[in-house]
Amino acid sequence: APKFPTGRPDCCEHLFCFLCINNWVKRRSECPLCKRLTRFIIKVSADGKETKVKVRQRTEAEFSHELANADSQYGPQEEVDITIAFAVCRICHRSDNADRLLLCDGTVGQELDGSPIRCNAAYHCYCLPVPLDEVPRGRWYCPFCIDMRVCFCFL
Repeated sequence: APKFPTGRPDCCEHLFCFLCINNWVKRRSECPLCKRLTRFIIKVSADGKETKVKVRQRTEAEFSHELANADSQYGPQEEVDITIAFAVCRICHRSDNADRLLLCDGTVGQELDGSPIRCNAAYHCYCLPVPLDEVPRGRWYCPFCIDMRVCFCFL
């Protein structure tokens, strides 16, 4: 069983990393896979406890409109990769030592245009259950995505 919190929309049985699905529903209130509207995300902790997290109902168009309004009110924002800018280690909950912060390359779903939705879970090299001395070359997968790959590798 996964060691990290998972989340599933109340409208279906699709399972995601909780942080990933929670970030997704901030942009649109639907399952990224089946596109059904969702009112809640069911968060399942590592010990199996379930908690309902309310989803603010909005479409991708509404989210884009909110961003456009923010640009007109505050001026265009500098192009920044927000995944990196707001990355926080899931173990120590800090964002310092960014050069030692790993972002997961796992894929948790697809956008409407078919492009992948990346997990992007962040961990410092030294905070991992088995610490790494340096940032690995190539792709890196967080413990949750490794668990999911092991569980579903033959499906």
